[in-house]
Amino acid sequence: MRSANDHALINLQDLIVNNHAKEPLTEQQYEEGDYVLYVNNRYATKKQLKFAPAMTGPVKVEKKLEGDIYDLHDLVQDTTLLSHASDMR
Repeated sequence: MRSANDHALINLQDLIVNNHAKEPLTEQQYEEGDYVLYVNNRYATKKQLKFAPAMTGPVKVEKKLEGDIYDLHDLVQDTTLLSHASDMR
């Protein structure tokens, strides 16, 4: 049985894929096995954002999905996530 957070994460990932499942929009391409940083959007309040790092990582690129969407593996938290190439460095 999935929790509310799991459903929210799945819905967010579906939204990311649907919004960016077109032709690649960025010139930067990543290969499987590359280590990248990605935009830190985990914090909700402005007070937390003031002191939060702008980028999080490194994470490992597992595979490229449609368009500029990448499946990433967070090595520290041992989780997977989706990110658009424009949100990665």
